[in-house]
Formats: sequence, C-alpha cells, structure tokens
Amino acid sequence: MLFGWTAPALLAGMKSCSRQTWAPRLARQFRDQLLVDAFDRDPQRRGRQLAIIRLRGDPEFQPLSAMPDSDYEAEGWRWLYQHPEAFTSTTVRREDFSWEAFDQWRRRPYSVWVVRFEVVALQRQVDRLAMDAGRLQRELDRALLFGADRPLD
Repeated sequence: MLFGWTAPALLAGMKSCSRQTWAPRLARQFRDQLLVDAFDRDPQRRGRQLAIIRLRGDPEFQPLSAMPDSDYEAEGWRWLYQHPEAFTSTTVRREDFSWEAFDQWRRRPYSVWVVRFEVVALQRQVDRLAMDAGRLQRELDRALLFGADRPLD
C-alpha cells in the first residue's frame, strides 16, 4: 500500500486508517488480517518500504461523506498538523492537514476504499532483525564447523 504524504504519521505510529482509490479487482486482494507492505510511494518509482501492516477488516467502499470525525486522527492528519517539520516535500503545508482541510476533503462527492490497519513492524526494525539473524546464523555455522567447545562471540 502507498502512503504518500501521510508516511511520516505512519512511521510515528499515528496512522491506522487509509483511503485508497483502487479498482474493485485490486481491493478484493486485501482481506482481514492480511500482512501488507507499506511504501511511501510506488516501489517502481523508487518508493521505499516503510513498514509492515496488518489489516483490521476487509476494505470497505464508502463515500468520503461517511468519514467520521475520529478519522481526522486515524488518518494521521492531526499528527501531521501538529508536526509540520515531518513534511518531506515543500509543496505540502501544515494547513493541508488542518481540521478545515479534512472537513473539505470529506465533502467531496467521491467514494474510496477505507482500509483500517495496525503497524506490525517498521522497516528499520525488520532490517535490524534480519542483520541480527544473519549474525547469529554465521556464529552457528562457525560453531558447527569448528566444534561446539569453541565459545561463540
């Protein structure tokens, strides 16, 4: 899934909902409890993986007008409004994430796929675990090769 401008809120643990403009065929691939890679932008366009998320329910196709007030926070907008230093683009401003901007967004006459999720792991944690696993595997291989009486590092 792509998170674009709201990626900093995802990394801060302050985003648990996203609205996607998927085709129905693509949306059907996403199911409750599915683990999904989260990217800042399309990986085919140099996007980087940020996290792994677990879906909390199947995506639901809903009009923007059905968006509850609580999604101002769930979408990460409140956090982004409070932390403009997190913006990675000069085209994004603090006002873009104000309550007024949120309210204006939900007045648009569109329907989108609503995806609720929880962050399972940030990519930097996954990378660190992979490095630790590699180090442990090398130590185990060395112990097996040279005998069990040689202490591990």
